[in-house]
Order: sequence, then C-alpha cells, then structure tokens
Amino acid sequence: MAPKHWYKYTDESGECWRIQTTAELAEIGGLQRTDASALEVLPKNIKPRYVWLKESPPPVDRLPGRQKVVLERDRLKSILGQKCIWQVSGKDMVCWSYYGEVVDAS
Repeated sequence: MAPKHWYKYTDESGECWRIQTTAELAEIGGLQRTDASALEVLPKNIKPRYVWLKESPPPVDRLPGRQKVVLERDRLKSILGQKCIWQVSGKDMVCWSYYGEVVDAS
C-alpha cells in the first residue's frame, strides 16, 4: 500500500483544510502537499467532493476495481470534461461518477 501524506483541500466556501491521501491520487485530484501543522484537519461534518474511478476495460473474471479520488475545485472541470484514462495501482481507470461536497449541519 502506498504511503499517505497531508494535502490541502479547499471547501466550497473557500476555507482550506488538510486531508490525507496517496501521492498518486492527490495528483489526479489536483491536491497540493501541505505540512501536517499548516492547516486543520477537514472536519467530519464536511464530506469532500470526489469522483469514483473504475477499471476500464472491466475484467471478465471479477468485478472492476474502483478508487475514490478527492478533487480540488479547479480540477473538477478537467476531470469531468474529458475522457481521460489514469493509471492507479497499475490499472487503467476512467471517471465513473461525481459527488459534490456535502456539509452535515447536525
């Protein structure tokens, strides 16, 4: 398993937080590396915007691999606006679905 590092995530209100992910997924999501003490951790009541990547072409002998990738705001259009193939853990993957940021008020 790849090591995880801290990366900056900007929420819909423009506030910056830190989240932990791998370098490979951070590059796809447009996240920038940050120091562990530079920003506060993303609160649990904020669910970040993300896409699901799915293995393509799907294998015939098992379910396709999936990977959740957290996105920076400015990366969203380039991810959804073009048909890109990313290499994740040695598998070709394409964008399967997008989920916007959710803030739980409770």
